[in-house]
Amino acid sequence: MSNLPGPPGLPHTPYRITNNGPLTPNTHNFNTVFTTPGSSFPSYPASLSSTPILSTLIPPSLSSRRRKGKENDENVLPSGGPVSKKPRIKRSLSNFEKLHKFYAFLKHELEWSYGELLFRTSEDFAGYDTTSTLAQSSSSTNLYATREQMAAVMQHFFNGNGSYTTSLILSNWLKHPYGRLQRSSPEMFSVTIPYTSIKPVRAALTSFAAQVVQEKLVTEAEDAIKVSSGLHVSLSSHKTGAKKLEWTDIGSATVEKTKKIIREHQPLTWSLLMKLAARPPRSLNGAKVVCVKRPPELAVTNVISTLNFSRSSRAKLLPLATGILYFGSSASTDLFRYRSRIAEMPAYGSVIRAMQTLAEHEA
Repeated sequence: MSNLPGPPGLPHTPYRITNNGPLTPNTHNFNTVFTTPGSSFPSYPASLSSTPILSTLIPPSLSSRRRKGKENDENVLPSGGPVSKKPRIKRSLSNFEKLHKFYAFLKHELEWSYGELLFRTSEDFAGYDTTSTLAQSSSSTNLYATREQMAAVMQHFFNGNGSYTTSLILSNWLKHPYGRLQRSSPEMFSVTIPYTSIKPVRAALTSFAAQVVQEKLVTEAEDAIKVSSGLHVSLSSHKTGAKKLEWTDIGSATVEKTKKIIREHQPLTWSLLMKLAARPPRSLNGAKVVCVKRPPELAVTNVISTLNFSRSSRAKLLPLATGILYFGSSASTDLFRYRSRIAEMPAYGSVIRAMQTLAEHEA
């Protein structure tokens, strides 16, 4: 133990140093009066008059509590530790930067071409092997999607629920400058070359559209010439299925009835021929001008009816009415022969049998 001088400005107070403790002063009762600076009144230090300085140790619980309080103070930097830095905000990539990463991943990681990527992601993967180690461990990592996730993504796209639909993608492909050289290709809008064998995008898309529409028109025509459609009329009572010809089938309502049947069974054919039969209405002094001399509806009805009669000689409701009109007008047999040749009306003999059937019905 040794003695050290006390605090400056105070009388000498010996401190004793112990082997296993902090500095603790000797307990004294200070009787020395000193003057407070700036004042002429004597005073005693209240903390030194009877209480020893640093006479007791701070309990460890209080000491640790005080340190924790300082460390938890948001306005005080923790002492003795590194200053924590705010995490950097990750900059979002632009679309072009994402494309850079995507094409690099496609080439170096997947080792796929762009065409193979589109083909693989558009085919049905129901037959893929799902028992592989990769497929089984895909649920435990974000690098690989599960089968359910893949199915959900494809279903979302094919149902048109996303913002980037098939129509927008096909529109980009059809207008893309890389396919501009194919505009004059003989494969454009081809109905003779299978579209699956056409490689350029523009030619393949246009040929695909033409061939799909062609198949749809044929399907509609086959549906329209069925017995159940209403275009069939029978000239004999021995035939079953078709309605026997009556006077109510021939008259001013025949054209309207035929048009109704055609529009019901051949909507796409009707729409396309209506586009061909008339131009868009012109405006004259702010009013739309409609063609009344050659109404497009009558022309299209007659054309489609002729095509259906050419496809099936039994779908002859309107052509037979035309033949009866020619018969009543005493048209020459040469005119009957010509009109029958171009499928506008039945042959002269068929018209005669139709008149006999109507006569029997009248009797």
